[in-house]
Amino acid sequence: MSVSLNVSSVILQSYPDTSPWESNVPLASLVPETNVLPGPYFADRIKKPALDQARKTGKNPFYFMCMSNPLLLDHPEAARHVPPLSHRSAPLPLPEIQRPFSLTPISYVSGSPPIFSININGARRVLKLYYQGADDAPQFSTESVTYSYLVHHGVCESGAVPRCDGWISLTSEELQLLAALPQTPAHLRDALSDRTVSVAKALILEDLSDAQPLSIRNISTEVANKAMQSLYQVHVAHILHGNIQRHRILSVRGGERLVWVGFDHASYGGEAVSRELLLNELAQLWSFLYEKMIPDAFIGLEDDGRGQEVWMRRMVTTLSQPQRGLRPRIPAHSCAEEIKNILLSYPEINIFDWNPPLFNLTPEPKDDHPYDTPEFIAAIKHARRVEMVDSPFVKWYSNCPTSLPPGRLFRPDITMFDGYEQPNTLPQWAPDTPMEMLECLDPFAIHPLIKVRIGNDERLMKFFSGWSPESKYSRSRGPSPRHAFETELSAYSHLSHYGACDEGVVPHCYGWISPSPLLIAMANDIIAKSVVKASKLDNPPAFISPICSDGHPAFALIIEYLPNTEALTEGNATPEIADLTLRAFARIHGCYVFHRDACGPGNILLSY
Repeated sequence: MSVSLNVSSVILQSYPDTSPWESNVPLASLVPETNVLPGPYFADRIKKPALDQARKTGKNPFYFMCMSNPLLLDHPEAARHVPPLSHRSAPLPLPEIQRPFSLTPISYVSGSPPIFSININGARRVLKLYYQGADDAPQFSTESVTYSYLVHHGVCESGAVPRCDGWISLTSEELQLLAALPQTPAHLRDALSDRTVSVAKALILEDLSDAQPLSIRNISTEVANKAMQSLYQVHVAHILHGNIQRHRILSVRGGERLVWVGFDHASYGGEAVSRELLLNELAQLWSFLYEKMIPDAFIGLEDDGRGQEVWMRRMVTTLSQPQRGLRPRIPAHSCAEEIKNILLSYPEINIFDWNPPLFNLTPEPKDDHPYDTPEFIAAIKHARRVEMVDSPFVKWYSNCPTSLPPGRLFRPDITMFDGYEQPNTLPQWAPDTPMEMLECLDPFAIHPLIKVRIGNDERLMKFFSGWSPESKYSRSRGPSPRHAFETELSAYSHLSHYGACDEGVVPHCYGWISPSPLLIAMANDIIAKSVVKASKLDNPPAFISPICSDGHPAFALIIEYLPNTEALTEGNATPEIADLTLRAFARIHGCYVFHRDACGPGNILLSY
């Protein structure tokens, strides 16, 4: 079981000395689930209109199907607490292969710098050429030093990058042999035939002629994870690749091995590389693979470069400053410790009060659906009606960032919260308190809500009583009326004592009453009239008696009446309202109250 809380600030403390894949708490979405559609019928119906839309607009509607990036630094300020990379001595220079050696060109492969397949001293290798006058000639120094680090730290032997035998200087005659190959492009042939080229050097690398560049045809979750782990191996050598492109990731033997190439933009050692830069590059790769390539493969969208700005935009927008809290949060030394620190301080410390804030607690609004075509929207609705399933975008905003894995590690033996004090019970009203019954808001509810007027104030009375066993509205499940009343009375006592009622998070509760027979009769009468009105019957059924006794006296809570409210639904939900709702529930928890039915219909009201 993995944890979905973003702990990137903790990972950063020891990256790349410690692998994210070896965290003492598995990280959610490090290898995300990609099966977002519920069945083959749904997939067949949705993928084609999604592909048509992507070809038309350049926007794949499934770009965020893999949920959120777990490696994005949860707040830029977290980098302030990061220790520097451990010092490592510079490796020996990459060795020059001394003459005499036999070199036989085989074929031109690709590229800039140009790459040739060769045979050197009887071994099949790749020659990567840098020569005087070429734009990429200065890159030889960068790439040769980079490979010296990769060789020295065992990255070549790990298979994450090609093996490197060293480098050679080429003579004019050897350049002519390369130029004479039939596959060599004309412009390169002319350049290599120029007798004024006096300096030509080449790296001698492992031959990977059977490898394929990463594409939508060979990408998968397993392949993407191997590409991530291969880049991590590069980072272990304190090398920043510096140029993440799919053609620089080679799939060998059908994805058995993923190899990084093209280190001509790399950075290494000293002040050029930091923990933050390395982790950010791994996060960039996660977004490139899981926010672009996997979704493009999902619908069969060939890469034409138009989706490039999508994952790059994601990297930029995460640097925006989220709302700050008041409680300083210094990253712990392990993922488990970070989670326990947050858990053991809740609810005394509101989860929204941390600074830096918890990443994705209020997710960044996704603005990627306004371009949805009518055909795509119609296909989604039709498939949902047929298969009776949730929207494929139900996890668009990722896993809940506060989900915790089970286990004693996160369930410490605590018998009492710090700072908790037992509140006094709310006051009891006289059984025959004068009041006027105005309206029954829901006559079919287990605990009817009746709008009343007490003096000049409009209030709600929530009744708790037994239902007659023969009633067709009787409920066989749930707590007894007395238990339900005592639970809610205790909850309101806590909410009032700890200030949630005064802050408007929940309605005020003014106390409770054990109503007199007269009040019960008045309530019965208005409920019966409401049932007649609702059911269009001339006379109410005799068995409707929601205020009858089952051996216990009836009880009622007297609660604040909130006019101009509506229940939270799909139709009125917005990111801003979702944020306010989460903050309200965190405040309720700060009163030591556990709601238990937060998602029940009508339990969240919007007041205007």
